Amino acid sequence: MLFFLLWAAAGCHTLKPPPPGTDFAGERHAASHVKFLADITTTDANGTRVKNAQRFILLDMFLCNSIQGDSAVPPHREVSGELVDALLARKAARPSMTIILITDPINEFYGSQKSGQFERLRAAGIHVTLTNLRKLRDSNVPYSFLWRPLFSWMGAGEGSLAPHPFGNGRVSVRSWLAMLNFKANHRKVLIADAGPRLEAIVMSANPHDASSAHHNIGVRFSGAAVNDLLQSELAVLRFSNAPIPTTLPFNPPENGPVTIQVLTEKQIQRALLVELKSTQGDDSVDIAMFYLSEKDVVREIIQAHRRGVRVRVLLDPNKDAFGYKKNGIPNRTVAARLTRAGIVV
Repeated sequence: MLFFLLWAAAGCHTLKPPPPGTDFAGERHAASHVKFLADITTTDANGTRVKNAQRFILLDMFLCNSIQGDSAVPPHREVSGELVDALLARKAARPSMTIILITDPINEFYGSQKSGQFERLRAAGIHVTLTNLRKLRDSNVPYSFLWRPLFSWMGAGEGSLAPHPFGNGRVSVRSWLAMLNFKANHRKVLIADAGPRLEAIVMSANPHDASSAHHNIGVRFSGAAVNDLLQSELAVLRFSNAPIPTTLPFNPPENGPVTIQVLTEKQIQRALLVELKSTQGDDSVDIAMFYLSEKDVVREIIQAHRRGVRVRVLLDPNKDAFGYKKNGIPNRTVAARLTRAGIVV
């Protein structure tokens, strides 16, 4: 009876609300500086990479490590090291700058391995925060029901009883057990000052060596929407018990031809469903996705096609991840379903 009571209590973590400040939908804000990015490195006339930030940098990156897996082709750049070197150089040039890196515990494999790159950043006075995933709702429901009462009390830490799933070396069994909860801070966000205002980039790219050959896109914008994005990032710092800067830049409202709205977590899905359901026969929908599998979204894509909406879908073949070969899940399965429905994939 005690075991089943503990199991039932653990199940509540699949229903608990997300941490305050996440699952966020901001207002629609006008923006005058909006740019679509695709595999772009900004350089000046001499080919030197541009580094404009003078006061503030906040990075929230899912993957930031040099682990390359077993994939030798195509060749990979050491982009994680390049990012760390750039942040260290900026801090050395501007010692009073506030620089914050938020990332996911997967980069230290849930406590099994210390990141030398993160240690370098911390030694230079740059704040590095590993997101507290235990504050998030459980997603792997059948497993997490058991993990919380049976294994979570073991904590996490260094060990060598199990092989590293993404690279060389060995890690602890406790870290493997934590990984199987399938929870992550998957954001890829940059906020930095550019002259008197803040600018933000929301992107698909990770500073991850094994992902450096991937193609990526993003959007760069300014205006009051950046304030909303910054508040959503501060929420991650708060529920991860990280220090919050006492003074922060703030963008005044802008007048511009477009509006920007910040959406996080499930608000993204809700907005997608609203947009898809609102489409009619004269509309068109173009989709480019690394992973497409959420059942409600897929269903609404098919329903839009049946209403006469012009739908085109561009998907990644999902043949590798973390530097390892994959079997095409989930996109090849979803692509087959969309193709059977008559959608161009």
